Amino acid sequence: MNVAICDDDKVFQEKIRTQLSKVEFFKNSNYIFCETGEDLLKSFDSTQPFDFVFLDVDMPKMNGLEAGETLNKLSPKTIIIFVSSYPQFAIDAFDCNAIGYLLKGCNQEKFNRTIEKAIYRYKDLNTQLHLKTGTEMVKVDLNTIFYVEYSRKYCQYHTANAIYAVRQQLHEALTELNPFGFIQIYQCYIVNLAKIKKIQTSSVVLEGDTELPIKRGTSKELIKKYNDYMTKRC
Repeated sequence: MNVAICDDDKVFQEKIRTQLSKVEFFKNSNYIFCETGEDLLKSFDSTQPFDFVFLDVDMPKMNGLEAGETLNKLSPKTIIIFVSSYPQFAIDAFDCNAIGYLLKGCNQEKFNRTIEKAIYRYKDLNTQLHLKTGTEMVKVDLNTIFYVEYSRKYCQYHTANAIYAVRQQLHEALTELNPFGFIQIYQCYIVNLAKIKKIQTSSVVLEGDTELPIKRGTSKELIKKYNDYMTKRC
C-alpha cells in the first residue's frame, strides 16, 4: 500500500502517519512524504501509483487543489483526501474526485469516518473477479460490472465493455458479489447499486439506460439499501 502525505508542516505529516498506523488496513504501508504539490507529482510513479494521498490545500507555489486535479488525471484510482485549516475550499476540493475533506484538528470520530469511506472506495475500485468463461479465466474489475443475468445455467456478467458467461448458479454469484454492493432485485437479476440511476415502482434504470424489473412491492426496501450503500461509499 503506497500512501503519500503532502503537507508543508512535518509535524502534521507525522500526525497523519501515526493516526493511520492505528488502522489495521494501513499496517505495513509504504509512506511517501512531500512538502509541496510539485514534489508530490515528481514522486508519482505510474508503475507503482499512490493508493491514498493526504493532500494539504494551502501550500506554496502549486496548491493542493491544483496538484489534486493533475494527480486525478494521472491516476483516477488514487484515493485523495484533502486536509486543511480552511473550510471554504471544501467544495472546490471535490472537483478533484476527492473522497473527503478533513479540517486540521478534527476529532477522531470524523477522521475515522473519512478513513472508512476511503477504504470502501479503494476496495470498490481495485477488487477484481476471476471469471471462468469456457476454457479461459478472465479478470474483471468489480466496478465495471453493471448487472448479472441468470439464464439456462449461466450467469452473464454485463460490464462496460463486454458480457462474460459463466456456468454457475445465481446464488453463487450473489455470495461473491454481495459484500461489494451488489443485490438481487429479481429472480434472475443481480445489480451493482453503484450503477443505479433511477429506482421506479417496478423497475430500476441503470447508467446507460438499461432497465431491469424488480420484485413487486420491494421498491422502498431497495431505495433504503441504495441510500445506505451510497452513504458508506460517498
